[in-house]
Amino acid sequence: MAVPAGKTLTRQDRAGDTFYVLLEGEAEVKVDGKRRRVLKPGDFFGEISMLDRGLATATVTTLAAARLFVMSHAQFRDAIKGSDQLMLKGAEGDGRALARGLAAKR
Repeated sequence: MAVPAGKTLTRQDRAGDTFYVLLEGEAEVKVDGKRRRVLKPGDFFGEISMLDRGLATATVTTLAAARLFVMSHAQFRDAIKGSDQLMLKGAEGDGRALARGLAAKR
């Protein structure tokens, strides 16, 4: 998915139903209005809401035009349900390994 600079992808305290992997560009992560980090290609977000079905823990906005790999909750669930190892990694909170595993499955 291609998005322009300035596009808000998730909003803190709102329902999150999408998992994102940043393929190109940069995005800013804010918690309670304060910048926490800048995401670079290979970084991901949305996994917490995918696992606990809770609200987004941060607001993420693109800083530059970006390209993202995007999965709906159903796609994410099916991807980790099909792999006991991915499910375990998700339960352990090992997001990097989870993202690598999901990327390898596509």
